[in-house]
Amino acid sequence: MNKKKLILILAGVVIILAGVVWYIIQSGFSTNNNATVNSTNVPSNANLSGIPQSEEYIFVFGVDPSSGAVAGGEKVTLQGSGFIEGLKVFFGDNEASAVTLTDGKTLTVTTPQGEGEVNVKIVNPDGRSGILYDGYIYN
Repeated sequence: MNKKKLILILAGVVIILAGVVWYIIQSGFSTNNNATVNSTNVPSNANLSGIPQSEEYIFVFGVDPSSGAVAGGEKVTLQGSGFIEGLKVFFGDNEASAVTLTDGKTLTVTTPQGEGEVNVKIVNPDGRSGILYDGYIYN
């Protein structure tokens, strides 16, 4: 094998390896825990007692009741995993008040004013967050 062919083969291998490394990095191979996790709503009567506490992610599984007045002021319970003291809860862009953390899986809040179907987002003080898309309906 001549030197030109060997150099071309080695260059090709380097390019392929660089592509593989780039793909792994772009695919989220990371230890960054500031990720937002998206959840889906579950029935309010679902038994969530067997859900393990997440150390790494926040999940929002349900809001009970899942609808309320446009004026806000409704007391609702959120169920999920990964909740820690000092978290904030948002209904759409509006922050809920009277947040009471029962444990890492349950909390109660008072809804803010809003309208329509909104996402419910929980943000822990460390920056981790979880979103329940279309989790609450103002009517």
